[in-house]
Amino acid sequence: MSRKGTAHRIQYSWGNAKTDELERATKKLGRDDLAVHVDKLISAFRLGLATYIQEVMQDDKRKQQLFAGAGVWLTDIDPNTIRAFLDTTEA
Repeated sequence: MSRKGTAHRIQYSWGNAKTDELERATKKLGRDDLAVHVDKLISAFRLGLATYIQEVMQDDKRKQQLFAGAGVWLTDIDPNTIRAFLDTTEA
């Protein structure tokens, strides 16, 4: 998209900020940035991830690949382990 000249800069809003106000402000500055509210971004990510996982779970080969690679990206650490680490390093 960048090479084709169709990419846009993205401005993020959060909390009670309104994306339409952010877009209007950037246009007044002569820019064509897009505005996305972080809440909508999070909701879209969750929906996309849920849809992806539902699809993968119906294909044994893809499911095995997902589980094999998940350990590279995801880990489960007990909160007590984190607290113990912080207790020893912040003392």
